[in-house]
Amino acid sequence: MTLAIIGNHPKNIVTFKEDNLLIINKGTWEIYWALADEDLKIEFIKEKIYIQSPANLDHEKIFRCLLTEINNFLLKNRLGEVLGSRFPIELVDGKRVEPDILFISNTELDKGDLSKTVFRGSPTWIIEIVSSNYREHDTITKRKEYKDLNVNEYWIIDPDKKTIEKMNFRNNEEENTLIFKKGTISPAINGFEEFSININNLWKEIS
Repeated sequence: MTLAIIGNHPKNIVTFKEDNLLIINKGTWEIYWALADEDLKIEFIKEKIYIQSPANLDHEKIFRCLLTEINNFLLKNRLGEVLGSRFPIELVDGKRVEPDILFISNTELDKGDLSKTVFRGSPTWIIEIVSSNYREHDTITKRKEYKDLNVNEYWIIDPDKKTIEKMNFRNNEEENTLIFKKGTISPAINGFEEFSININNLWKEIS
C-alpha cells in the first residue's frame, strides 16, 4: 500500500535520503492519512512528509531506559503525562511530528488539548534520540519546529557521539544550550528537582 501511494506521484517529489529516510517533498493531508494507516513513523513538516525506517537496537535500549526512569518518577510525583514514540503533536502550522519521548506538565495539559490521537499545545519536554541516518532531521529541522512551538526543554541524544544536547526555548528563542557527555543531567522543569539521569549508565546500555 505504501509503494502504491508513493507510486501515484511523480518521481521528482520523492527523495530517498541515505536509504533510510523517505521524503515526499510535496506532501498533502491525503497522503499523510493514507500512510498513517500503514503503522509507519510519519511526520508532516512544512510541505514535506518524512517516513522513517524502524528504530535500531541502540535507539530502543536508550528509549526504554529513559521512558522507564521518567515514568517511574512520575508514578510517585504526579506532575503530568509522559508518552513514548509514535504519539503525534501538532506544530504551529497544524502539521504533525512524533517525538521519541514527550512530557506534558499538568499546567500545559490544562492549557492544551490532549486527545486520543494528538496533543495540541506547548509540550513541556521533548527528547529525540538521533539516528546517524537522519541526524539533520532531529538537530535542525525539528529543532526549529520545537522552538516555534515554544517547547520548554529539548534534549537531543546522540548515541554515536555519546552526547546529550540540552536546550530551553523562551519566547520562541533558544537559550541555555549545554552539551553533556558524562555525569548526571536533569531537566530544568518545576517538580523535577530530585530527578536526574545517570549518563554513564545510559551509555552502558549500548556498550
